[in-house]
Amino acid sequence: MSLRKISVTLVVGLCLNFAYNSWAQDAYYQDKAGAVPLWYSSEKLVVKFTESGGSEMGSALASDPAFDLSRLPEQTMHGFYVAWLVQGTNVAAALERLDTNQYFEIANPIYLDAADTTGLVSFDRVSVKFLENVSRLTIDSLNAYWNVTVVDSITGILNFYVLKVSKNTGRSVLEIANIYEQDSHTEFAIPDFLANIQAEYVVNPICQDTFRLLFVCGFGSQILLDFCNPKPNGGSSGCNLLPTLLV
Repeated sequence: MSLRKISVTLVVGLCLNFAYNSWAQDAYYQDKAGAVPLWYSSEKLVVKFTESGGSEMGSALASDPAFDLSRLPEQTMHGFYVAWLVQGTNVAAALERLDTNQYFEIANPIYLDAADTTGLVSFDRVSVKFLENVSRLTIDSLNAYWNVTVVDSITGILNFYVLKVSKNTGRSVLEIANIYEQDSHTEFAIPDFLANIQAEYVVNPICQDTFRLLFVCGFGSQILLDFCNPKPNGGSSGCNLLPTLLV
C-alpha cells in the first residue's frame, strides 16, 4: 500500500542574508574529516544578557560601541537576542570585549560557511553523540573537565546528549564543539544551530498516524525523528518509533 504524505517545510528563526566579515576565514569547525572554514557575519551578533543586562538592555547595548542602538534586538531561543552591529565593526574585537562585559553572559558571532549565505545562528548548546561503548562515568568526567552540563538527551539514541556552555566554561560554543568533535570518545559534536525542520504527516495501515521531523542542523548534519500513535485495536509493530541519525 502506498503511503500518503503531506509535506511542509518550516524554518525556525530568521532567514536573512548575511554579509561576510572578510574574505579570510575567521574560525573553523574541526570536523573529523577535516576543517570547515567559517566567516563572521558583519551585520549581527547573538547575545545572552546577564541578569543585570537583561533588566537594563538599553544600557547593556550602549556599553559597547559595536551595537547599532537605532535598531532593536530580536528575541530568539534560549534567552538569546540577535543584535545589530554598527557598519564596519571589527567582529573579533567586539567578541573579545563582550567576553569580559558584565552585562553579557555569552556573545556569539553568526557564522557563514562557503555554502551558506543565511547564517548559522548558535546559542549555548552543543549536541554530542558519544560512542556506544563509552560509559556514563566517562561522559560525566569529560563534561566536568570542560565545565559543561547535560541539559537534554534523545530517548532511543544511546549516548546522545545536549551540553550547555556557560560563561564559566571559559570557551565558546564552537570551541567546545571542536574539542568534543576531535575527542576519541565521540561519533560527532556540532553546535546547536538554528535548524531547518522538514515535517511530514504520514498515514499507513499500521499506525493511526506518524509525524516525522527532519532536522537539518548545519554542516550537512541531519536527525530524523518519527513519532507514531498506534491504532486503538492493535500494537505499533512495524512503526519506526526511534530517531535515526543521518549525520
